[in-house]
Amino acid sequence: MYTPSPSSNAALTHLNSVNEIFNPSRTSSTYLQDPSLRINALALDKSTNYGVVRLPLLEHIYETLYLQRLHVGNTEEDWPHRILPYRRVTDVNTSRDGVRLTMRDSSPLYLSEEEGGKEREETLEVDVVFVATGYQRDLHETLLKDARVIMPGGDVEGERWRVGRDYRVIFEDGQVRDEAGVWLQGCCEGTHGVSFPISVERREGLLTKEIVERYAAVRAGNEGRGDGQGYVRQAREMAWGGCAEWVGGACVGV
Repeated sequence: MYTPSPSSNAALTHLNSVNEIFNPSRTSSTYLQDPSLRINALALDKSTNYGVVRLPLLEHIYETLYLQRLHVGNTEEDWPHRILPYRRVTDVNTSRDGVRLTMRDSSPLYLSEEEGGKEREETLEVDVVFVATGYQRDLHETLLKDARVIMPGGDVEGERWRVGRDYRVIFEDGQVRDEAGVWLQGCCEGTHGVSFPISVERREGLLTKEIVERYAAVRAGNEGRGDGQGYVRQAREMAWGGCAEWVGGACVGV
């Protein structure tokens, strides 16, 4: 369980400030980290990205809980509002009267004032359940399942697709043409960090630039135009306009 942290508008709140975590420059340093180190770093960053709460809201929650204790008493089961930490929902049943949650209560292991605390089962009758558990950004694993034959280690069960710093999916050498490829959007947090989904405009520009320059360089090589720098320069100018090629005055994507 992570305690919600108050968000801050300050330019610098601590060593790994909120602002610095979301800097686009963090993407490269995160990608280059050792995978085992990156896992720990992302775990720390996640509390900033997904766990921050506006300070007035935190203060309002605390005030509500405090006033309940004054007006209702110390028996938390009688409170209209409660925070139930260290619970895991194991079963859900619905009826005309509402929803019944069956939960595994691990709080005695952490909060008991007596020795020998043990987990227990708990049921809770509620009117509505709001689920805010997040989601896994791995749809590309399903979309690319038929391409695992050209995936490095694709014959190994549980092996996942790897992606380069340029967001391009890594295939076996020689299996995909240089001007072709698959670029991922919205599912690279595990390798590129929590700033990845935030820096949308910068990422879009980098992706467009990468795709267009790759296409232009290969096209120039196929036409025997030396190292293709002329096409690359032209592609760079078009990339920032989001264009791959101009046809009849219209911008056409690759």
